[in-house]
Amino acid sequence: MKIPFFVVLTKVDMCPQNKYEETVDELRRILKHKLLNKFPIEISDKTSENELAKTAELMPSGNICPIFSVSSVTKQGLDILVQFIWKIEKLKEISIEEAIKQPF
Repeated sequence: MKIPFFVVLTKVDMCPQNKYEETVDELRRILKHKLLNKFPIEISDKTSENELAKTAELMPSGNICPIFSVSSVTKQGLDILVQFIWKIEKLKEISIEEAIKQPF
């Protein structure tokens, strides 16, 4: 499946660390499954500007899947998520016709 997407885990401030780690591990397993065949990339506030830009650049290929962990209460991860969205928005937009022609 070559459709680009990213995952946002929410309410991470409420989640016990062990449950969070279990969830991320399961998500990684699902993304790597042969039906999706995605390379999961965890993005956090510690991710460099260059890494974020490269991830946004590779996103349209459909081969990677960035994973963001956010909390609207503590604001954890929100800044980096917004930066990422701005970066992918600036990438080349494709028309509906082009999107339909792309194989899954």
